[in-house]
Amino acid sequence: MAKNLKNAKRDVTLAMILGIVMLFVVQAMLGVGMTHYVTLEALASSPMPHMLFAENLLGQFGVYWMGIVTLLAGISTANTVLGSVSKILSGMSQDDMIENSILAVPDGCIDILFCCAKKEPYATMCGTVLHPKVVRNKKTYFFGVRFLPGLSLKFKDVTMADFVETEIPLLDVINDKDLFDKITSSRDFNDQIQTFMVKYLKFSEASQRSDKFINLKKIMLAKINETAGQIKVKELADEAGYSVRYINRVFSEQFGIPPKMFCKLMRFQHLLGNLNDFEKDIFDTNLAQLATDLGYYDQSHMIKDFYELANTTPGKYVHLLKESEYKKRIIVI
Repeated sequence: MAKNLKNAKRDVTLAMILGIVMLFVVQAMLGVGMTHYVTLEALASSPMPHMLFAENLLGQFGVYWMGIVTLLAGISTANTVLGSVSKILSGMSQDDMIENSILAVPDGCIDILFCCAKKEPYATMCGTVLHPKVVRNKKTYFFGVRFLPGLSLKFKDVTMADFVETEIPLLDVINDKDLFDKITSSRDFNDQIQTFMVKYLKFSEASQRSDKFINLKKIMLAKINETAGQIKVKELADEAGYSVRYINRVFSEQFGIPPKMFCKLMRFQHLLGNLNDFEKDIFDTNLAQLATDLGYYDQSHMIKDFYELANTTPGKYVHLLKESEYKKRIIVI
C-alpha cells in the first residue's frame, strides 16, 4: 500500500494516529452512554455488556439490533484482515522476502548453481536426490550448470558419493575464487558460459587423463542409456567383462550410487519423458503399455516406483499436465 502513496511515511503515520484517536473517541462515547442506562456493576458482571446495554436502551429490538451490528463488525474485521494479509504477502513477494519452492525429483545429475546476488553471492554443487524433495530459493539471478547423468570427476577431498542428496559449497570442492567471482559478478549469460567452459575443460581433461576406469565407465553408461535403465547388474557385468561384485564396487565409487539405483533413476526419467508426451484422452491404455515397454513387472509396479520418486501417481501427474500445462513449467533438478 505504501508504494501507492506519494508520501508514505507521512500519510501512513497520520492514518494510524487518526484511526487510533477515532477508535478512542467512539469507545469513550459508548462507555459513557452505557453507564447512563446500566450500572457499572451490571456491566462488569455481564459476559456480553454491549447486549445488556442495547436491551436496556431499546428493549428486545435493541438485542436484535446489537446482534446485527456485532455480526457486521465481525465480517468487516475478517474482510480487513484478509485484505491486509493479501497486501502484505504481495508486497513481501515483490520485495523478494518470500521464497519460491520447486520439487526436485531424482535424475542422477549433478548441478552447479551460482547465485549472483549482489549482496551475498554463493555457489554450490548439488548431487541427485534419491527421493522427491522440496527445494526453496529466493527470486534472484542464477547461473546454473547441469551435468548429464553419470558425471564422474576426481576431486581432492570429495568423492562422488558425497554429493548424493547434498549441497556442497563450490569453493570447498574446487578452490577457484577467480571462477566464482567472474560468474557471480556477471549478468552476461554468454560471458558466464565462456568463463565456465574455459575453466571446466581444463579440469575435465586433467581428470580424465588420470582416470583408469574411463573406458569401463563409458561402456556401462552406454548400455544403461541404450536400454533406458532396463538392464540388470549381471547383464552389465557380462557386457563389460567383469564380475558383478567388481561392477558394483567401481560403479558406486565412480558415480556415487550403486548401478541398480542408477538404472532405476534412468528408467524413471524415461517414464517421465513418456508421460509428458502422452495423449491424455487415452491415458489408461497408454499407461498399461508403457509399463510393459519400460520393463516393469506390471502397472502397479510402475505406479509404486513413480510414487516413490515423484511423490504422486502417473495418473495425477498427467492430470496436472493436462489441467495446468505443467509441461511448460515443471522444473526437475
